Amino acid sequence: MSFHSCGSSSSSKENTQPTKRRIKLPKIEVRKFSGESLDWISWWSQFSKIHLSDDVPAVDKFEYLIAALTPNTRAYNIVTGYPMSELNYAKAVDALKTRYANPKLLKQLYVRELLKMIIQTQKSGEKFELSKHFDQLESHLRALETLGVSAEQTSKFLYPMVESSLPDNILIAWQRSPHYSSDSNDTEEQKTELTSLMEFLARKAASEIQRKTVREGFTRDGKLKNMKPTMGKGEEELQTPITAAGLLATDNSAQNSVQK
Repeated sequence: MSFHSCGSSSSSKENTQPTKRRIKLPKIEVRKFSGESLDWISWWSQFSKIHLSDDVPAVDKFEYLIAALTPNTRAYNIVTGYPMSELNYAKAVDALKTRYANPKLLKQLYVRELLKMIIQTQKSGEKFELSKHFDQLESHLRALETLGVSAEQTSKFLYPMVESSLPDNILIAWQRSPHYSSDSNDTEEQKTELTSLMEFLARKAASEIQRKTVREGFTRDGKLKNMKPTMGKGEEELQTPITAAGLLATDNSAQNSVQK
């Protein structure tokens, strides 16, 4: 009797305890590497989870590697040049890294991308989108940071390049801001010029996106959307576009009425 009561009390305690819900997450598909050097860092950071896994045999890793490469590209041809085997997997990865994971070449590549942005800003006659420009700048700077370029180095060498990539109106606004060439005497860690500039651009880009959102919320192709006010007959006539033919017809009808 006592054993039964003890069991019932323990079962009641177990029933009162909250059960953890298991969420079934979708499988993560490794995106294909196109063979473009600018895509290497992001692609390898994803594929390295398979590469470093101890639960996956080397032969299977080789198959995953080939499947994660875009066919008929240089990267694909480098890897498939090795017969699939456990020993050749490591050789194929080393060959791929030799071609795409050279830190010196990658740093030069991202610096050249910043130079391209400067040239495009100076030559482009299209409307300048600060939010898009800022995203590209941030992406290149983060890549350089991943490659081991310190904040001091980026501020010293890349700050003039980032500043030169801005159009005149944004550059003038930056030079008029209180954070431009400000010498802070606070006890907090002093920000670099590049950090202050990127924070300034982040605020300007956020304001641009907000203005764009407000405009798109009310207009599309220059017309009001989702707004259909009811009008009386007289109001509809006021909304009719005025044309030369309409003015001539109105003038003729007025003259006829005077002659009568």
